Formats: sequence, structure tokens, C-alpha cells
Amino acid sequence: MNTEREKKRVYFIDYLRGLLVLYVVFDHSMHPYSPHFKKMHYFGDFGGTLFFDVWHMHNDVIMMPLLYFLAGLFVLSSLQRRGWLSFAKEKFYRLVIPFVLGTAILVPPQKYISNVLKHNSEQGFFDYWFNTFFFNDMSSSGFWFIYYLAVLTLLLVTIHTFIPSFMKLMGCFATWLVSNPLKGFISFFILGALIISISEMIWGAQYWTGFWKVFYIRGARFIMKGFLFFLGAGFAYAGISKNQEILTRVGNSWKAWVTLALLSGTAYISYALTNFYDGAYSNEILRHFHFGGTWGDIWPVIEAYGGPIFIRTTLLALFMCSLVVMYVSLFKHFLDKPLPKWQSLAACSFGIYIFHEPIVLWVGSLFYHADISEYIKFTVVASVGAALSWGLTHFIKDWPGFKKVL
Repeated sequence: MNTEREKKRVYFIDYLRGLLVLYVVFDHSMHPYSPHFKKMHYFGDFGGTLFFDVWHMHNDVIMMPLLYFLAGLFVLSSLQRRGWLSFAKEKFYRLVIPFVLGTAILVPPQKYISNVLKHNSEQGFFDYWFNTFFFNDMSSSGFWFIYYLAVLTLLLVTIHTFIPSFMKLMGCFATWLVSNPLKGFISFFILGALIISISEMIWGAQYWTGFWKVFYIRGARFIMKGFLFFLGAGFAYAGISKNQEILTRVGNSWKAWVTLALLSGTAYISYALTNFYDGAYSNEILRHFHFGGTWGDIWPVIEAYGGPIFIRTTLLALFMCSLVVMYVSLFKHFLDKPLPKWQSLAACSFGIYIFHEPIVLWVGSLFYHADISEYIKFTVVASVGAALSWGLTHFIKDWPGFKKVL
């Protein structure tokens, strides 16, 4: 049975998912040392280097969007294989339980460490956990990814069941994209630019939106992530994700996609950082809506403040779309075969995502304001965070109970 299952594995997709989760670990490890973005983390250390700004911007552009695209590839085939009841049980174990327990047990230490470092809180951890976190300071932290994945999964299977023509349309669109590579990529990029630009006008570049404290998601990206999730489902529906001829063609074009990603990434990152305080991340359009403005009187605000924002979001969309294809092509071309270390990473990737953040924050807090190079701090924090979360998952993933979740 395990041999049959191994034959059905799509190695390069498994490995790509594993790498993206490692990017999440690295990104959370470098946040305190990123000069422009550390204020959005649990805590920011003094100093910081441009290197971590650049690496963070790469990670921020690709890791979650591509994870949602890959997740979309397997939803409908899982539903077809398992049936509704088994599918619902599997998603309950894989999504609902980790979200609930993670929010209740793993997030409180993260918030507590942040309060101690930022506000010099002298409150004891258990007092904070039971008397402050659940009543005044609750959040889902990184578990937002699981909550939103559950929402998208429910939405996809509902649409597929009651409006089957929608998935036929997504399948046709996916087929057209790969049948017309140049026109397809340009269309993909333009759609991405429109989605991201409009989202940023409504919610801003860095702000989160949601309800009930734990159900929050980043406003500027959730529609794009949802689009990529459904696009992944469309690729699977059309059979593209199993079409070796198409996948090999994409893999063989990796040099072109690497070139485009490097050029678009250089343009996006350099423009965004150069104009960081000069309009590229302006909140004036968001403020217009926040203070009662409407779409009817938005144009003067767009004329005054929209230019730098839309240049950045357009370059962002180009970079994101090129990275999606680049990573798929690279992994298909070089890594579509059994490789033990990559297989271990893939098998443990979900557990790494679940367990890494409290470890990373705890280790990072030990170096807080220490007079040590940021590169050394990051290396230690990322290595310990990845190793412990990977090792813990490997150790417990086959235990009864954990096996259904991890």
C-alpha cells in the first residue's frame, strides 16, 4: 500500500511545498533584523541590514501565494477519492484541530514573549495565558493560514458541487494559459496586478482585516491568494498537474523564468525600498475610505497618491507571477525524483509550520539587544527553529492521534 502511494507522489510539488515552509521559518527568524519591516513583527531588534529586507520581500511575495496554489491542486481529487464524509473528517483533523489547538496553546507563548520584550511586562506566563490572552490579547498568529485554507476549501467544494460549470471554466482558463505561454503569462500578470492594486486601495499594503480577533487575514493579499488557490484547482481539474508533456515543457524553460524573476524582483525590491517613505506604501487612499470617502469621489485621491502605489503593486504582481512559474519550473526540472532528505522535509512540512514559530520567537528573544551580528543571530535562530520543529514532527507524526493531524 505504501509502495502504491509512493508511486502516486508528485515529488517536485511535495519538495516545493517543503521549501516554502522553510521560507516561512526563515522569514519569521529574520523579521527582527529587517530594518523596514521589523515593526510588523512580534518584536524588532536594534539595527538590521538591507540583506534581510531584500530576502523578506522575496519570501513575502511568494511563500504563501504559492502554498495556496499548491493546496488547490489536490482538493477536488481528494474529495473524489474519499467521498464527502471521509473528506470532511480528514479536513477536520488537518485544519480545524490544528487551528483551535494552535491558537489556544502555541500562540500564547508568542504573544507573551512579545509583551515582555516590547512592554517590559512583569506578568507571569500562566496569569497572562488564562487571564489576559483569552480575554484581551487573543489572535491566531500564523494559524491564519490554516483558517483561510479551510475557508477556501469549503468554498471550492461547495462551488464544485452546486455550480460545476465554474470549475469547467477554471479548467478551460488554465488550459488556455499553458497553451498560449506568452499571452497566458501576460494575462496572469495583469489579473494579478488588478487584484493586488484594488485590494491595496481598500485595505492598505500591510493591514489585516477580519473579525472575532482570531479570524484575521492580510487585506492586500487574501483575494490574490484565493485566486491562486482556485487557479491551482483549475489546473488539476484540466489534468495539467499530471500532464508530463506540459510539465516537462515548463521545466525545460526554467532559464527564461529565472531571468524574468531576477529582473522583475530587482525592479520591485529596489523601487519599493527606494520609495518606501516617498509614496510607495502610502495609506492616503485607505484613509479616504476609512474617513467616509466613496468610490465616487476617489479619483482626486488616486491622482494625488496612486502613482507610486500602482507602480509598486504592478511590479509586485510581475515578480509574484514570475516566481510562481520559476519555482515550479526549477523543481520540475531538477527535483522530480525520490530524494530522501527532500522526502523527509515534505513529510514533515505541515508540522514544521505548526511548531516553528514559538521556537523561533523564544530563541530570538535570547538574543534580543545582544551585541552580536544580525547574521549570527539569524543563523542560530533559523537553524534551531527549523531543526527542532522538523525533528519534533518527525518524532511524533506517526503517533496515534498526531498521525491524523500531521
